[in-house]
Amino acid sequence: KQMRKSNAFYDFEVDKYFTFNNNPHQILAFNYENLIEKEAEIYSPIIQSDVVTDDFLKVFIPNIAREREHMNLKEYSFTERIKMKNAQREAIDKDRFEVYKQFNSIYINDTLQANLNYQFYEHPQASERGLLVYVPSDKFVKGRNILEIRKNYFSEDSIQKIVKIPFFFEKK
Repeated sequence: KQMRKSNAFYDFEVDKYFTFNNNPHQILAFNYENLIEKEAEIYSPIIQSDVVTDDFLKVFIPNIAREREHMNLKEYSFTERIKMKNAQREAIDKDRFEVYKQFNSIYINDTLQANLNYQFYEHPQASERGLLVYVPSDKFVKGRNILEIRKNYFSEDSIQKIVKIPFFFEKK
């Protein structure tokens, strides 16, 4: 709740932001739905668990204000959206959706996961919509795997924002 009052992650120092949550050798509770506190804000991508036994990996990628600014999306006021016809709003949402998808590339163990089916989703703990995608587990290895979300967002020093989330895969 305090995160909403503070722009801590919006104003996060550039160097720290680009390296934040990029340590594949550490289990960070805020990356896993089963470990995150029920009242905690979601400010980084999350998956269902640190141990995955499903036929898929459920990935939620929240929309982050500092990243949206680099997507070159026009922001519309509530009044502007109300004045639009449904077809206009739908076209804008479709374009925005494509930009969000292209902004986030998903890799498992350094292999790009292509042709994934993304959806807009509002996580119950997130204050805004984000992207929800299910990654099939057929290419996972038994044991330790690394999910990487490589964002089309770079620092002035050309450092790419990458989120790495380790998980263990056990086939049922």
